[in-house]
Amino acid sequence: MLEVKQTIMKGGFVQNRSKNRGNRRRIQHPTVMVGIVPYRGKVLIVKRTKPNGHNLTWVFPGGKKQGRETQMATVVREVREETGCEVKPLVKISKREHPDCDVVVSYFLCRMEGLPNRLAPLAKDTGEVRWAKPTDLSRFFTTDIDPRVADVLATLC
Repeated sequence: MLEVKQTIMKGGFVQNRSKNRGNRRRIQHPTVMVGIVPYRGKVLIVKRTKPNGHNLTWVFPGGKKQGRETQMATVVREVREETGCEVKPLVKISKREHPDCDVVVSYFLCRMEGLPNRLAPLAKDTGEVRWAKPTDLSRFFTTDIDPRVADVLATLC
């Protein structure tokens, strides 16, 4: 029988270890940092113009680290690039392997810095930015929302 163990390694990679007659197989998935930005009862979401081969069109703003960037600095940069908004990450809400993609997602609760006057995506792969009620997210997202993220949104929005 094949036994698969999954662990989150230091540095944000998921490691799958299969035990089958002594053989081990390691798969490392990159980590994507995502900003959960609630504001006046709604949460910030973005529409991708290029879904990266996945069925994900609407997502929370986020992306991969660049260079020696910290996870929180990644969230700040990615939210700014994808939405034009300035945020301050407050706490990591959750971390999970995405159900439809080969990535690990770290979700950070963020606070708006200043007023969101105009949502203006700067990234080429961001087509639209909008505020959505958490109860309406199932109309936009093609996958389930992380349960801890859903709990936080239910509390804040």
